[in-house]
Amino acid sequence: MTSIHTTADIHQEKVFEAHIVACLTADQGYIERNCPSHYDVALALDPSLLFRFLKATQPDAWQVLEDHYSAQAEAEVLKRLEKALKDNPTHVVLREGLKLVPNIRFALCYFKPASNLNPDLTRLSEIISSFNERHGTQFSREDFMRFERVTRDIMDDEMTEMVRNNPADVVYNAFSQAFFQAMVKMFQQDNEMRNIVMTDKDAREQATRHFFKRAQRQARGGIGPN
Repeated sequence: MTSIHTTADIHQEKVFEAHIVACLTADQGYIERNCPSHYDVALALDPSLLFRFLKATQPDAWQVLEDHYSAQAEAEVLKRLEKALKDNPTHVVLREGLKLVPNIRFALCYFKPASNLNPDLTRLSEIISSFNERHGTQFSREDFMRFERVTRDIMDDEMTEMVRNNPADVVYNAFSQAFFQAMVKMFQQDNEMRNIVMTDKDAREQATRHFFKRAQRQARGGIGPN
């Protein structure tokens, strides 16, 4: 219900604040919360909203969490999150998400490509979505930037010359083999990604083709790194 204000109180800050809250909750999908009862000062967040988000967006991962930790599932998430926030800036934690034993990964936010005008970002977003749908994972763009490091590792002077001076069908096999070997090395400590790379030929080919095209353009002076 819209409150009725008079000329005597309409300029008061509390009235302005109430108007903002009303607009956000009525029109933008925000949820009004009670700070004293809902907000955890030590963690600087609303735990119940966090759990609502995780359960709604990643139900399979949450089920694995509950199967493993039972009644301590929520407490374990908060413990891991508190440690992550102490060890890293908040924006890093948001981008990288949370990892818990046994191999449980939670995304803490989701990003759209910065612009549909950038075909590289759009295509990369599609590849990430495909990986996640096929394997029930929660990989982010930051996870896939490790493939960019793989590309840089293999694009020495010899490979750069090959990519620059040969048609794609001539040089792709050499690039693909080098890319695969470098991927296996890169993901030695990441069992989840390594298993996908090793066993899912289609997913591996998607990633390889994408970064091969980027390497081609970069070798020919068309793009720089993102």
